[in-house]
Amino acid sequence: MTSNMRVKKRICVITSQHHPNDVRIFYKEIHSLKKRYSEIWFVVKKTENAVPEEDVRFLWLNAGGGIVFRILRLVKIGFYFLKIKADVYHFHDPDLAVFLPFLRYFLTRKSKLIYDIHENYPDAISHKDYLPKVLRNVFSKVYVFLEKKSLPHIDLLILAEAGYTRYYRQHPNVAIIQNYVLNHSAMPYAEKPWDMESCLHFVYVGGVTEKRGITEALLLIKYLNTKFDCRFHIIGPIFNKGYEKRIQDFIRFNQLEEKITLYGYLDHTKAMALVQKAHIGILFLHPIRNYMETLPTKLFEYMGNGLVVMCSNFPDWVELNRRIEFGMTVDIFNIKNEITAIFDFVSNRDRLMRISKLNMENARKYFSWDTEEKKLLEAYKALIG
Repeated sequence: MTSNMRVKKRICVITSQHHPNDVRIFYKEIHSLKKRYSEIWFVVKKTENAVPEEDVRFLWLNAGGGIVFRILRLVKIGFYFLKIKADVYHFHDPDLAVFLPFLRYFLTRKSKLIYDIHENYPDAISHKDYLPKVLRNVFSKVYVFLEKKSLPHIDLLILAEAGYTRYYRQHPNVAIIQNYVLNHSAMPYAEKPWDMESCLHFVYVGGVTEKRGITEALLLIKYLNTKFDCRFHIIGPIFNKGYEKRIQDFIRFNQLEEKITLYGYLDHTKAMALVQKAHIGILFLHPIRNYMETLPTKLFEYMGNGLVVMCSNFPDWVELNRRIEFGMTVDIFNIKNEITAIFDFVSNRDRLMRISKLNMENARKYFSWDTEEKKLLEAYKALIG
């Protein structure tokens, strides 16, 4: 569909927490919506490493941390919400879910609200490290109450995982848009470097937190380097300075400075360039409900770029690995007991190369964003034409 043939509708995508170049919001959904609709607005926090695009109209929010700045962002979002007069307001954060619907009374009847749910928010809130432990369950229950009050005002729910459906059975309009891989960001089959005689490269991409298994991954790399020459590339922000110091102390104490690199946040293009040079992707998530009932985006990105995946032994992940053999599932809390099997696994380079090629094929065949883009545009078409 050319720009002249696009439907003349104004779409406003809103997030108060995500990065301007968030993969799901920006590179997947906004890029897909641009193919059909003539005018896309994006309300988002302004960050130094944001990469805007000319055909998306950015409206910036402050990027400060803490409750005061969060409240100020909500106030400014409310202002933008009323100023833009969009046909659709597509928002992505739980705090917006309990705030924006009340502004419906100030909108024209034609304006539609879409709530894009990325994770199991009640469970996620109950495990937030920055919240005092005594308040986590309280905040989680408050969110559930407010969300229940807000849902009748929302015209379409978009769920990033089929597993969330059971929480929203009462809503009349639900679309499941999975976080599958962008084919153009995946590696061409012929280009995967499998010259592994000298070094085996591991990679992790995402928020660097204890609950995402970084501690267990560091222990794995320590053990592996007693037998193999391994490198571990950790790509993602570390918001907890205390945890960052513990990681650095572990690296220094075990003399792994030449083996482990912390990159911090990298934009999607730079992160994928590093991923494409690696051999094994790490997904050592802890057994939290929010993690266990999802198939994480990074699994598909690793597969699409020819990585063998080493992940937690969650039942759904074990079953998926049994069906398509994407790598190895591990009891991450018993790395020492698992290490012999892991040694055997990474020693079999022919098997790793076979899985690598199979992962690239399966990512394109079963986990491609192309199929999800069609579902997204169909859901929008049913809502506004």
